[in-house]
Amino acid sequence: MQRFITSQTGKRSKMEPNLVTDPNVLDVLKELMEREPIFHRPEFGTTRADFENMTEATFWEVGASGRRYSREYVSEELEKRYAKQKEEDGWQTSVVRLTDRNL
Repeated sequence: MQRFITSQTGKRSKMEPNLVTDPNVLDVLKELMEREPIFHRPEFGTTRADFENMTEATFWEVGASGRRYSREYVSEELEKRYAKQKEEDGWQTSVVRLTDRNL
């Protein structure tokens, strides 16, 4: 059984989000991919202020476990990591999509 939702405009759509990057922003996606994993490249910064400058207020990410992490949590954890360790930690990025947060 497929579930559908009806938007305010009356259009019916599947409940799953559309996770396809708009071709008009592929250049932005390419630039972001060059920075991934975003917080594991010391050349882009290692302080909380640096991390916050790289993200917008509504930033969040999904970990390998599927858990969602807030900007505040990510900044706090990264600050702790960089205080203890200054070299690469071996993190990898596997799936990246750029979506319109207003959808």
